[in-house]
Amino acid sequence: MNMSFHGMTPFPLIFLLGMVMLLTSIASQSLPGCPDSCGDLKVPYPFGMSEGCYLTDKFLVTCNQSFHPPKAFLRGLHLPLSNISLDGQLAVLQSIARDCQNHSSSGAAKDDHPDTATVSLPPVAISDTENRFTAFGCDTTAVLQGYRGKERITRKCISLCDSMGDLFNHNSCSGFGCCQTPVPAGLRNITVSVSSFSSKSYSDSDDWASYNITNCRYAFVMEESKFKFSTSFKEILNGKEKVPMVINWAIGKESCSEAKKKSNFSCKGKSSCVDTSNLSGYLCRCLPGYQGNPYVEDGCHGICHTALVFKYAYSGV
Repeated sequence: MNMSFHGMTPFPLIFLLGMVMLLTSIASQSLPGCPDSCGDLKVPYPFGMSEGCYLTDKFLVTCNQSFHPPKAFLRGLHLPLSNISLDGQLAVLQSIARDCQNHSSSGAAKDDHPDTATVSLPPVAISDTENRFTAFGCDTTAVLQGYRGKERITRKCISLCDSMGDLFNHNSCSGFGCCQTPVPAGLRNITVSVSSFSSKSYSDSDDWASYNITNCRYAFVMEESKFKFSTSFKEILNGKEKVPMVINWAIGKESCSEAKKKSNFSCKGKSSCVDTSNLSGYLCRCLPGYQGNPYVEDGCHGICHTALVFKYAYSGV
């Protein structure tokens, strides 16, 4: 008997959606019996939230239930986690350096904050491939400082504008009201600061007043893929306190060749070891044709096999 289901999602689309959900679940695998999420955040091994569920203390994740929804924090890192990738990256939410000025009726500037607003980030490895150093504002000087070993590294970003309209009439960070520059590789102990190099006030101009904001300048390190010029700018102007930033992580401090000789080598089953480039330690990856969590026993599953299992389960075979 042939049956027709009008208005239903076609089988191929259902199959593909199911595969995405199944593979996502496999990739976010925690150890058996361990909690695997904090709010909307998936917490895969080697990370974990309770005793026996994480590899070492540096992978301990604390789930703070006092927030709604709950927020996750990595041990020793007082920044909320927004994503954990088994590719060696964490997305965290970090503060914006914000320098604002009010102007009195005489035209003299009165700072709401110190002349230079500064934000210091924890001593973690900032991803140079995923982040950009960004500054917003008229007549703005933003400075990024950090250390690569004992070497002190400094980057500066300057944005100019004749009026508040310059902040919105350009669709990219080209120096008019917005500036971006790459983050140097291997940088730690980062400090972000922002200040004005001009006493000019825009508060009384029509275009500035129409946006109902004050004379403020902003600087931050932000995940490049999450940065959308107009959207991100307006969110920050409307009081957004934190932006996403990507940091790197790795297993141990040894190279793959050294780690393979030890009993606590972390790459399991159908996986291989990969040396990291910007920090000490190594990562594990499932072999080509496999998908899942390479840090868990039998965590890497053949993609074709997984597809067949899902197909048979769906069809009732």
